[in-house]
Amino acid sequence: MTGVAMAPTINGGAGAGPVKEQLWIRRLECPSESNVFNDDVVVVVDPADDRRKYVRRVSAMPGEEMVSKKNGEPPLVIPENHCWVTCDNPDGKPDSRWFGPLALNNIIGRVLYVARSATDHARIRNSDLAMAMDDPILAVEQPVLHTL
Repeated sequence: MTGVAMAPTINGGAGAGPVKEQLWIRRLECPSESNVFNDDVVVVVDPADDRRKYVRRVSAMPGEEMVSKKNGEPPLVIPENHCWVTCDNPDGKPDSRWFGPLALNNIIGRVLYVARSATDHARIRNSDLAMAMDDPILAVEQPVLHTL
C-alpha cells in the first residue's frame, strides 16, 4: 500500500520518502454487522470506481448518527447495510466525507498485519471483537510472520 491517508497507522514514515508497506488482509466473504465493527481497519472498493481500493477505518455502523461540523446540517443516520469509513490522517481522502455512507458489500476484508520491512512489522489494532475473531488466524500464521 502506498500513500499517507492512513498514517500513522500505515505508511507513517512516508514523509521521509516513498514508503510501500505490505498488508495481510482477512477476506470477508459477506461483510455484515456480525463481522465488521467500529474501529476496524478495512480494505474497501471505491463506490465510484471499482478499480480503486482504499484502506480506511470504520467509524460508524448502521443506525448510528454522524454529526456534521457545519452549522445547521442535521445529523446523518447511517442506513442499514452501510458504514462510515474515514482516513486515520485527517487530511487524507477520499473517504465517507466525500462519497457518503459505504455499502458493507464494498468491504473486501480487514487488515490484520502490516510489514514495513523484515525487522519492522506488527499487528494492526482493530476493534476488540475483530481482534478476538482474528486471533486464531494469526496464531496459525505466526510462524510465517516471523520469517518476514
